[in-house]
Amino acid sequence: MQMKELTIQSINKGSDDICKVHIQVENEGRLYYGFSANTDVVVATVEAYLDCINKFVSH
Repeated sequence: MQMKELTIQSINKGSDDICKVHIQVENEGRLYYGFSANTDVVVATVEAYLDCINKFVSH
């Protein structure tokens, strides 16, 4: 598996910002996309990464 793209966006401003994370990974020649949103950028990134993994594991 190889990460192709990681995008982090802020949805609103302030101390309780919510970030949206989009991840694109390639596994065995196929592209998979993962998404998540959370107030913690690390949590959102891990959730988006797991979203990708769940998509290619289920195929």
